[in-house]
Amino acid sequence: MSDLLCMDLATNKFTGPVPRFPTSVITVDLSNNMFSGSIPSTICQLKELQILDLSENKISGIIPKCINNLTAMTEEESTMQQIKSWYFQVDDEGDIKINASYDETAVLMWKGRQFEYSSILGMVKSIHLSSNNMVGEMSVEITSLVGLHGFNLSRNNLTGSIPLRIGQMRALNFLDLSINDLTGEIPTSLSKLSHLGVLNLSYNNLSGRIPLGEQLLTFNNRSYIGNHGLCGYPLTEACSLEELPRDSTLSDEDEFITPEFYISMGISFISAFLGVSVLMLNRRWTYGLLRY
Repeated sequence: MSDLLCMDLATNKFTGPVPRFPTSVITVDLSNNMFSGSIPSTICQLKELQILDLSENKISGIIPKCINNLTAMTEEESTMQQIKSWYFQVDDEGDIKINASYDETAVLMWKGRQFEYSSILGMVKSIHLSSNNMVGEMSVEITSLVGLHGFNLSRNNLTGSIPLRIGQMRALNFLDLSINDLTGEIPTSLSKLSHLGVLNLSYNNLSGRIPLGEQLLTFNNRSYIGNHGLCGYPLTEACSLEELPRDSTLSDEDEFITPEFYISMGISFISAFLGVSVLMLNRRWTYGLLRY
């Protein structure tokens, strides 16, 4: 099975740790089983992997930091390979049936619904780890997966903040981080995801003002509810001046531009204007100044 490209073990009663896969595999679907333990670091050796679905299991531990080694997901270009699929299913008598298929077809959970992808399967790149017992933070290595279209980490026990560089995941169309214990502010870079069609950050411990951005204005309050520290549109909670977000893109050279800076600029301008006005009104002073 060294040339296996698609592995679908979904909706069975498999237990034990997450198995190892051949390095040639493109899609892995182990969803809706009873796999336990942590995600093995060997999964980072799957350079061709484009679809990973481990949702609805009992998987614990952290997201492997080597996840940025999933080369196919770090490239925005899509592949269109012929996919050989092996389907494992347990029948009513407990026997495992193995079926092979050479069709480019897979059933994926996307935006809360099941979709069957066929001819465009090679263009889809997604990671679905929802409904597990995963802990730890979303490491910055995740933001290297710039080719991802769907990313679902909902219904886990993740902590820490959303990576500031999440805005560089430009291909994201679906992002669900709901029902975790994420803290901190929503990164302003999130507003740069122009392809984002579904966003769910609800029921975390996020705080601060929701960033203003053309793309984020398209989402309603359901994307943010359950975060008692959040304020601003589209929520009804108004923000205080202290909750105005600081633009993280400013360099150190720009940090001196403060409200006091603008006040001093205004005073200098007024003083210069009054000085020039006085000179123009008094010709004798003006001639004396020119002589001098």
